Parts: sequence; structure tokens; C-alpha cells
Amino acid sequence: MDNDFKDDQMEVGDEVLHDDDFHLSLHEEEKDDPELKSVFGWIALFISFFSFIFAPYAFAIAGIILGFIARTRDAVLLGNTAIVVGILSIIVRLVIMPFI
Repeated sequence: MDNDFKDDQMEVGDEVLHDDDFHLSLHEEEKDDPELKSVFGWIALFISFFSFIFAPYAFAIAGIILGFIARTRDAVLLGNTAIVVGILSIIVRLVIMPFI
């Protein structure tokens, strides 16, 4: 029975790594990936710009919400830009478009 348990371990130097340690280290690397963090920012920015063309209220609100999510995931510049573009889209639709 002890031999089965030893198969699930790997010795590295003085440390003994278990299967759970390996899986935890994979998830920690994903959190530090800057490209993964900025994906929400780029999606939020795209949706906010898309709100100028199609369904401005729905996509602008979605872009603003995703912009806040992007800010919490350390894509501050992209998140803030998406929030501002979403707000501008709503303002343009409410204030400027009725007069055109």
C-alpha cells in the first residue's frame, strides 16, 4: 500500500512534491500571465467600440461591466478605456443622435 502512495510523489532536492502541488503550481502560473489578464480588457474595449454601431445601450453597459472586471484583473488601462468608451457611447446616443 505504501508503494502506491510513493508513485504519486516526486522528490526534488529536499522537498517531496505531491500531485496536488503540481496542479497548484500550474494555476499559480496562469494568474501571473499578463496576456491572460489583458484578454478581458481587449474584449471590453471591443464591445464598447462595437456599441457605437449596434445596440448601443446593451453593448455599452456590457463594455462598462467588463471594463470593471478588467480593472480588477490588473488590466487597468484597457479597463478604464473600455469604461470611458462605453459611457461616451451612451452619451452620444442619448444627447447627440436625437438631433441628427
